[in-house]
Amino acid sequence: MSLSHCSIKHGGCDIGDKGVSRLAQCCEKTIKLQELDLTFNDLTSAGMEHLVKIMRSSPSLRVLNVSGNEIGDIGVELLLPNSNNLTELHIWRCRLSVKGVICIKTLLMENKKLQILDIGNNQIGNGGVAAVCEPFYNYNTTLTKLRMGNCGISVEGVICIKTLLMENKKLQVLNIGGNQIGNEGVSAVCEPLYNYNTTLTELSMNHCGISVEGVICIKTLLMENKKLQILNISGNQIGNEGVAAVCEPLYNYNTTLTELSMGNCGISVEGVICIKRLLVENKTITLLDIRGNKIQDEGAVAISEGLRCNHTLTTLWISRCGLSVEGSRVVLQAAVDNTICHDVRVDHRSDDQVKQLLTILEERKRQVDNVQSQKNIS
Repeated sequence: MSLSHCSIKHGGCDIGDKGVSRLAQCCEKTIKLQELDLTFNDLTSAGMEHLVKIMRSSPSLRVLNVSGNEIGDIGVELLLPNSNNLTELHIWRCRLSVKGVICIKTLLMENKKLQILDIGNNQIGNGGVAAVCEPFYNYNTTLTKLRMGNCGISVEGVICIKTLLMENKKLQVLNIGGNQIGNEGVSAVCEPLYNYNTTLTELSMNHCGISVEGVICIKTLLMENKKLQILNISGNQIGNEGVAAVCEPLYNYNTTLTELSMGNCGISVEGVICIKRLLVENKTITLLDIRGNKIQDEGAVAISEGLRCNHTLTTLWISRCGLSVEGSRVVLQAAVDNTICHDVRVDHRSDDQVKQLLTILEERKRQVDNVQSQKNIS
């Protein structure tokens, strides 16, 4: 008797190549897989030969995750010819080079079902990103999520991403965080999003070497784009002038952004004034991440004042911001009084009063999650 539509999640189990061999034997006889997670299992290209057997015996397999295994270009070359039924493929941190990306290019041209591709943390460089982007110009019409964080891409490689954003009509999520594209690169990425692109809803450009000069493009993006919902620019030293530029369109112009991450951006107390105004005037943002900015207790007071006037924010991450115990209490009390906010991350979590306030918020979050679960069931 075979088991159909089965999911196996063996992430972090260190089963090694021998474990995949045994799994292949089971799948050949009894199990037909739909999802397989083998992240961080000490697999090599030799294990991919057994994985190919699993894929051949389970044509129903739709989701495959082999991230965190050093399968290299050889392993990818073995896998991809058998991947035309996949809808999700995760191969981040697998020691791929440009050579392995050529196989990915072929997959993107031939596979008519793939919707999610994650190749982050592979040093594919500008040549690799060019190979990945090319199928999106004409051939690929199904992929909606592409993650290429920490891939060694520079401003030269961003030209291909710019063309992708101008010509592709399907992509909704793009992650290029951790690539040192700088201000020139962010300008190239943002330009198509002013007018040409009407599908992208999530953009991650964290740790990209962007300074206040590059934020001008992000400001224009937030003023003109009508689709973007999630923006991550954490880890860029934009400072107070930069945060002011980001926040300004969110007071009145922008009515679509729901999540904004500006952690570790060099923001101080002066910059928090703009964040306070954002909390007071913006009607759409539900998540705000400002972790790792030295806003101190004075900034915490400003944030708490903004929270008391806000009716949409559910999630606030404000840890590692130089707050004292009292500063953490002030923010948490404002979140509790707010009644909408239910996920706040602060320091000093061992303090008794901080614990009590966090407990109230955690109970509120459980209630929200339960309501959402009931909606999903119905």
